[in-house]
Amino acid sequence: MMRKSPDAMIDAVQAAVAGIMSGSPGPRLLVVLGGEHTISAGVVRGLAATVAANNLVVVQIDAHADLWDEYEGSRYSHACAARRIVETCPVFQIGIRAISQEEDRFRRGRKDLRTVFSEEANAGGAAWLQELAAFVQGKDVYLTMDLDGLDPSIMPAVGTPEPDGLTWARALDVVRTVCKHAASVPAFDVVELAPIGGMRAPDFLAAKLVYKTMSLALLRSEMRVGRAGDGLQSL
Repeated sequence: MMRKSPDAMIDAVQAAVAGIMSGSPGPRLLVVLGGEHTISAGVVRGLAATVAANNLVVVQIDAHADLWDEYEGSRYSHACAARRIVETCPVFQIGIRAISQEEDRFRRGRKDLRTVFSEEANAGGAAWLQELAAFVQGKDVYLTMDLDGLDPSIMPAVGTPEPDGLTWARALDVVRTVCKHAASVPAFDVVELAPIGGMRAPDFLAAKLVYKTMSLALLRSEMRVGRAGDGLQSL
């Protein structure tokens, strides 16, 4: 099989997503599973071609800022995922606890990028959830969830784990807030699972996160057409 460059892979993902989302009928919800977090940049570009570009925003759960312009000679490394995404639309990051000086300089002062570090995400009160609600209000939201954004005590099966991170309950707070306040959630991803032999719990957590997010996003879709009550908190 011929190997292609990372940028060719992004182009292929973009074309595939644009084709799927512009199909007739289009999907009620596109779920993307990875794999390398870089695929999210291609998904976002594909979505931008099929929804109103000025109405698309991204919410990112992650341990890493992923804001490198280039990493190890590539602009399409997993360390560059959010940098490539913010070139297309605004990003709201949650759970970050690994960031370089270059990335920190890039993010400061930008109106299209909000970073909630892990300490803030886990603090009592969670005022940032109100910011998140305002960020997604009336928007088409792509939710990208790197599993290393979760606390490694519940999700050790990732390639680049970092101490601290979101609890299961706090991760669902994010998903519920997005689904409750967004105009729509046309797509989401769960990426970077690296299974550990003989350890099943992280695999089941990843599967349950996909299942719960699907349930909440589809309920949001039902609510938009008046076929469901406000049951987001019951799921």
